[in-house]
Amino acid sequence: MEGGTYIDSGATAFDEVDGIVTVSSTGTVNTVNVGDYVITYMATDSSGNTDTKTRNISVLPLSDKAKIEALEVIGTIPMLERNATLEGVDDNKNGVRDDIDHYIHKKYSKKDHVSAMTQMAISMQQSLIVDINDGIAVKKANQKVVEAINCIYSKFDRTAGDEQPANAAKIIESLTTNTKQRLLAYLAYNKALDGTSWSTPEGNTCE
Repeated sequence: MEGGTYIDSGATAFDEVDGIVTVSSTGTVNTVNVGDYVITYMATDSSGNTDTKTRNISVLPLSDKAKIEALEVIGTIPMLERNATLEGVDDNKNGVRDDIDHYIHKKYSKKDHVSAMTQMAISMQQSLIVDINDGIAVKKANQKVVEAINCIYSKFDRTAGDEQPANAAKIIESLTTNTKQRLLAYLAYNKALDGTSWSTPEGNTCE
């Protein structure tokens, strides 16, 4: 399977005169590249007689879902919860999905960064569950998102080597909309904002 580890099982050969004889192999399998590979085994007896056999190996592509799961297992990306609800699991009732909460506290060590990212996560979570038929509620939810983004920009100092604020906010957006149902809810929320306008907040908007 693509990205997996191939371990060659080898081969053995038996000669009526020599008994078990030496077997050498040629060929490699690169699991990074999908395709067909051939391993050739050659058995040689004490008289120099040879015989060859081949083994065909196919590296099959991973599905997108499997690729994501593999990256989660090795820690390249956070392991996310994908249940069928918009809210997801929030055992500590702080308004943030537990998996996103864990990601924030694992990635960020500065208290200001944790607070700003948590505020962003809460506002994004609310954008998924707001009643899109309630124009006032949609605007309030959007205002919370805007304030959270402004808070991130005020707390992440690019000159000090901090993460780009825009990237930090985008990550929370991506983590929040990690299932089809959640993404569709977020798109519906954005659709409900069509034709509305808002101003960039001034001052400290961190909660």
